[in-house]
Amino acid sequence: MDQPQPSTVPFESAPVTESAPSAPGSIEAWLPETQPQTVTVLNPRTGEPQRPWIITIATATSLVSVAVQVAALLWTYWNAVESYNSAAWLFAQFAELSTLARVGLVAAVTATTLIAAAAASITGFYAWWGYSWTRISGIVSATASLLVLLLNPVGWAAIPLALVSAGLLWFPSAAAFFQAWQHHRHPDPAFRPPLDAVWYGPLPKYRP
Repeated sequence: MDQPQPSTVPFESAPVTESAPSAPGSIEAWLPETQPQTVTVLNPRTGEPQRPWIITIATATSLVSVAVQVAALLWTYWNAVESYNSAAWLFAQFAELSTLARVGLVAAVTATTLIAAAAASITGFYAWWGYSWTRISGIVSATASLLVLLLNPVGWAAIPLALVSAGLLWFPSAAAFFQAWQHHRHPDPAFRPPLDAVWYGPLPKYRP
């Protein structure tokens, strides 16, 4: 029985042709166009986006607001030892109370001060690191700072500080800083353009 003989016809690769422009309904037409990546100006010393003075002031005022609130709370503790009713505005509203009720009021002003101080510290810290949601938390912080009205005039200075910090975060330079940090953390994806030609068969360097 005759054995099949291998074909002696030389292999010829398909001719390479340049691709025609993508038709409206083709797959290539649906591919995303290559867009230039957003360029972020980095600090050569830290490798982070340049921090404008608006952010520096907003962070500083927010942290100073925290310090004022804590100082007002400690001042309330100190004065409550000898003159409880005049130590805080809230205490003066309930002059005739039992010892247990007075302890409850001290716990109340402590909790409200911690809430206001936590909101201000979170806003200042994360604004420094370029998180855009701090513009909303700044408003929350400014609103929460009104809780220090329950303390004494020492703590009332924290209210304008929180308002200044919240307002500065809405400046255009602050918005640009937040956007720069967003691109720094999440760079734009780079898409490869579609191939203009496809080789079929062995590459030219492997052909006889």
